[in-house]
Amino acid sequence: MSTTGLPTSTGAPGYHSPADTPDRVEAAALTAVARLVVAAGWLIGSPSATVSSQVGEGR
Repeated sequence: MSTTGLPTSTGAPGYHSPADTPDRVEAAALTAVARLVVAAGWLIGSPSATVSSQVGEGR
């Protein structure tokens, strides 16, 4: 926590410290995040894209 009381990191030990080395990267997690970002960007950029949700519909 910072002096403002807000979290200053992800909570992962060694994050953004000298202990944070490339060998600690989880390739599967990085790939999943990259795919999510690309899919979200694709949907946002597509004029005909619609996203439906059962939450709040007809209630």
